[in-house]
Amino acid sequence: SIAGGDIMLTRGANKYIRDFGVDYPFLSIREEIIKHDIAFANLESPVSHRGSIYSPFKKGIYFKADPEVLEGLKFAGFDVFSLANNHVLDWGIDAVSDTMELLDKSGFRYSGVGETREEALKPAVFYMKDTSVAFVSFNDIYPFVINQSGKTMWTLTFKRSEPEIDPEIDLEKEIKELKSKYDIVIASVHSGIEYVPEPESEKVKKMRELIDYGVDVVLGGGPHVIQGIEVYKGGIIAYSLGNFIFDQDWSKETSLGLFLEISFLGEKPVYFNPSVLTIDKAQAKLINNGESEFILTYLNITGGDL
Repeated sequence: SIAGGDIMLTRGANKYIRDFGVDYPFLSIREEIIKHDIAFANLESPVSHRGSIYSPFKKGIYFKADPEVLEGLKFAGFDVFSLANNHVLDWGIDAVSDTMELLDKSGFRYSGVGETREEALKPAVFYMKDTSVAFVSFNDIYPFVINQSGKTMWTLTFKRSEPEIDPEIDLEKEIKELKSKYDIVIASVHSGIEYVPEPESEKVKKMRELIDYGVDVVLGGGPHVIQGIEVYKGGIIAYSLGNFIFDQDWSKETSLGLFLEISFLGEKPVYFNPSVLTIDKAQAKLINNGESEFILTYLNITGGDL
């Protein structure tokens, strides 16, 4: 399997897509993606022509991508996305519903959103020979839930985000139930403080808890910069994969991301290999081995057998 970070195909990235086409962001990295059985990323916006900015969030930045970008993601070779992030609800329920429907029609799988918490908890599942792989996606960055015209749309959270409608959450029970059904459980977690290279202690605690409860790999996103990778109790935690496609070209740190290759044997990860990509004018490119090794050493990130 291969995992990348946050993908945002609107705002500044949209200029390059309009000029050069929907495949443009992935032209330099597609060959690496399609080598792998399952390719994952976090899709950091709804994909729709509908919806209106959900003003109660009062957050100032609202993302929505044109549905045409899904053709580019298909060209790139992606299979599955997390929708559990702080931008998927930006344009209201119609835009989220369209996103889910369009991903279904395009043959993608996704997890992390739904009209109920139970629906948001449903994993995206793959069957590889005799092994089942489930992707579950959590959002730990506000906003978490939207109430509009008598309807509700959730991102999957760790906590009681809306006490009057949000039931008590037994995360350990939920994860153990998933692990009882599927051989491998991979959790995407959108969390943490933006632009900080070290995960805060509360984030470390939550991600380790997921491994304690039975998750095999935790894939972090949200800070827009790379954070460390930890092998913990036989599981892998990537605290933040950084950006994959974004328009934050105002710093070196926000123009880098991790491309994480993971190999499994039976029900456990046995090997992982991180490499560094850079985003140049909304196009992802793997950087040369020497520079990649320098950055990984600087960040104290190593790969290899578990």
